[in-house]
Amino acid sequence: TTWSVTSGGNGTGSIVAVSGVPTSNGFQIVGNTSGNRDFDQYVTYENAVYTFSVYAKLLASGTATILVRSFKQNGTQNTNYSTNITSTSWTRIVCQVDATKFDLSSWNSIQFGVSGSSPNIVFAAPKLEKGSVATDWSLNPSEILTQSDYAKIKAAIVALGGSLS
Repeated sequence: TTWSVTSGGNGTGSIVAVSGVPTSNGFQIVGNTSGNRDFDQYVTYENAVYTFSVYAKLLASGTATILVRSFKQNGTQNTNYSTNITSTSWTRIVCQVDATKFDLSSWNSIQFGVSGSSPNIVFAAPKLEKGSVATDWSLNPSEILTQSDYAKIKAAIVALGGSLS
């Protein structure tokens, strides 16, 4: 699934390497001095309650207002959650997204980011899951290489004259 930079803030969003969280890549927003700057993606919701979670940390001291929002195709806001963070250590942010109240006849989105003037910030491991409990982050099962897959790849490399330990 692809995340894109959105909203009217003037900060720059990018993908960066991270450590200390369950993923190796994160989403960074730098230089936002006005407006909202978010990462978003389109979501096909079912008529259910969802939980969204994401890790966040500031890259310098200060306070950032974190937003988690959902919009439908016509721009109407479905969800608007905000909280402040002041930590330069990873903090997990969790909120409910109640899709039972959404118009599911067209596309909807989920987005996270900052509002207004904010220290530079990094997000990691965003997760939207059905239900009202935030579970630990994990890879999508389709992204996990099985031992059988590994053996096939290794055999193909060896057959081509290479090696893999």
